[in-house]
Amino acid sequence: MQPHPLSDKRAHQDGFVLITVIIILSLLSLLSIGQVYRSRTNQQESASSVMKTQATYYAETAISYIQWAWANDADFDASLVASDNTTIGDRAEWLTAITNPGPTTIGGSNGTIRYWDNSPMTSRAVRWGSSTCTPPQPIMHNIAANLSTFITLNIDQYGTISPLNNQSVPTNGAIIWLTAGTPSTDYEITSVATCTLTSPDQGCFKIGKDGCGNPINANNTLYHVVAYAIGYVNSKPLYLLRSIIY
Repeated sequence: MQPHPLSDKRAHQDGFVLITVIIILSLLSLLSIGQVYRSRTNQQESASSVMKTQATYYAETAISYIQWAWANDADFDASLVASDNTTIGDRAEWLTAITNPGPTTIGGSNGTIRYWDNSPMTSRAVRWGSSTCTPPQPIMHNIAANLSTFITLNIDQYGTISPLNNQSVPTNGAIIWLTAGTPSTDYEITSVATCTLTSPDQGCFKIGKDGCGNPINANNTLYHVVAYAIGYVNSKPLYLLRSIIY
């Protein structure tokens, strides 16, 4: 018996429909997988954006806090260093030793402000350069281990700030330290030679280095008090901020 022409045609049509259905299902599966991947990526990007925003807030809060503390002559050194038995605030201490403000030894003596970075310029983990160079970008991973000194600020969900007297990084909050500088460069002070203050809002020095490590041998170089802050979220350093506070 010969197969009926209509039956043969119907079989071909059924086979074509099956293949078409398989292709469509495969495409739908690929689209679904792609959608899931995009959804996860968007969630990760959203979470990363939220953490970056939090870290920015923590760093800005730290700058505002240290600016307020410095203006009100707070005495952080008394809790950071047991040997600091002075009864005056840190800004008043700084004004008594503007050419030797930090813990780095200059001329055989230590400075006064323990969270002031006056370490050798070319070895600093974070520094701001002058117009003659571009300092290397700071490596944020485990950056606190490469800093000479800092204050730790824990900041809770209500914005309450709790300074710590140790150099551990906060889970959520910021670390902050001071240095000498101007809007365009940081300074390292290398001599305690007497200089002349010409502004009540600035310090001065005669011999030092700029943010590129270039020597400065001027009769009188003025500097501002510069604050650096790093915002931490879940113990990760995510945002670095520099600001002149005095």
